[in-house]
Amino acid sequence: MISSKYDEISFANAMFPIKVYIKSKVPMNYVQLTLTWHEQLEIIRFRKGGAIVQIGNHRYVAEDNDIFVFNPREPHSLSSHAGFPEFDCIMIDKQIYSSTERDICEHKYVKPMENHQIWFDNHIKNSAELLELIEQLLNEIINNEFAYELAVKGAIHNMLAHLFRNHINTIKSNSELKRSMLSYERLNPVFQYIENNYASEIKIENLASLTYLSTSHFSRLFKQATGKTATQYINEFRISKAEVLLKTTDLSVSDVAERVGFISSSYFAKWLKTLRNTTPTELRKMHAKT
Repeated sequence: MISSKYDEISFANAMFPIKVYIKSKVPMNYVQLTLTWHEQLEIIRFRKGGAIVQIGNHRYVAEDNDIFVFNPREPHSLSSHAGFPEFDCIMIDKQIYSSTERDICEHKYVKPMENHQIWFDNHIKNSAELLELIEQLLNEIINNEFAYELAVKGAIHNMLAHLFRNHINTIKSNSELKRSMLSYERLNPVFQYIENNYASEIKIENLASLTYLSTSHFSRLFKQATGKTATQYINEFRISKAEVLLKTTDLSVSDVAERVGFISSSYFAKWLKTLRNTTPTELRKMHAKT
C-alpha cells in the first residue's frame, strides 16, 4: 500500500450529495503515487480501459466496461498505463441512501456500510445488470428532467441491492476493523518516510524505529497490514517512480535505477520484471506506441 491521505469531498447541493464525472480521462503519463480516501461510496465505470487502479495493496489494469467500487474510507488511486482511459465516476454520500433509525434497511444495510463492517468487491467484470443501472443513473443526471432526484435515488438503491446480493467481499467485526485501522495509523510515519527517502538507502531497522517496535515485530505488523514485506513495498514504490522516468525522460536505465534508489541497474531490471513482467526497454517501446 502507498501512503494515503484524506480527501474531503464537497457537493454543489448539500441536500442532494452526489457527484458525477462523465467521460473523464486519465492524462497520459499521469501517476498518482499517494492513495486518497473519503467517507463516500465511489463507483467507477471504464468506457475505455488502460488505467492502473490501485486499491489498498491491490493493483488492477482496467479494461473496457470494468467497474470498480471504492468502499467508504478505502484508499485508492488511478494512474495511466496504456492507451487513453476514459471513465465515469459516481460519488455517493450516505445521506442519499440513509433513512431513519427505525428503518429496517438502515440497520441491515446502511449501518454496516457506515461502520465499515461490510465491504463490497472492488473489481467487477462482466456485469451487464450493474452497467445498466449505472447508465440509468447517468442518463437521469444528464437529462435533468423533473423529479430526476427520485429516479437517481431509485437507481442508487437498485445498485446497492445488486452489490449486496452479488458482491459482498468481506464482513468484518468491530474488533477486526479497529485492529486494521490502528495498524495503518501506526505505520503512517513509515509510509511517509519511504515516500520522502525512496531514492536513498532505507534500512528496515530505521523504519522499525519510527513505530517504536523491534525489527521483527515491525516486520510482522507491516506484512499483516499491507500483505507484503517492507522490502517489497519499498521496491514497488521505486518501480512506480522509475516507470515515470522511463516514460518521460531519455535517462539511461542505470541513471533511472540510481535516481529511484536501486543499488544497480540489474537489480532494478529484476524487480521491474517481477512486478510488471517487462524490461526497461520494452516498457519504453510500449509507451512510445501509445
